[in-house]
Amino acid sequence: YILSQKDGPGFVVIDNFLGQNASKEVACEAMKVKELKVAGMGRGIGKFLDGKARGDSISWLPPSSSSTSTNEKKGLNILLQKMDLLKNEINKSFIDFKDSSLQHKKLNIGPLSHQLACYPGDGSGYVRHRDAYPSDDGTGRW
Repeated sequence: YILSQKDGPGFVVIDNFLGQNASKEVACEAMKVKELKVAGMGRGIGKFLDGKARGDSISWLPPSSSSTSTNEKKGLNILLQKMDLLKNEINKSFIDFKDSSLQHKKLNIGPLSHQLACYPGDGSGYVRHRDAYPSDDGTGRW
């Protein structure tokens, strides 16, 4: 769906992506993450905090293979592994896509980075944004 609908919503919902047990484990493990910091906007000296725009606290998650203990974050590891499998399937599907306007393009999603975000539930905001990096090709990351 994502690749075949040029005017699609920009996201997809996959029912039961993790399954009930793994979903519960992910939720429990996410609640125990201690390394959360208030999310900001901008970079370097231009970085600022604005709870109306970004009220979340975040933590970058290490790749699943670098976890200190496989039992320590079992649910999060399952999630990260499934995200990697999904990335590989999207890459494969795009290469096989036969739309004449896209046949010479190749989607090559590289290594993924994962950010855990927690919202306080008090009406704090979230503004959709792109994380842009100096070496970016201009597309950024959503």
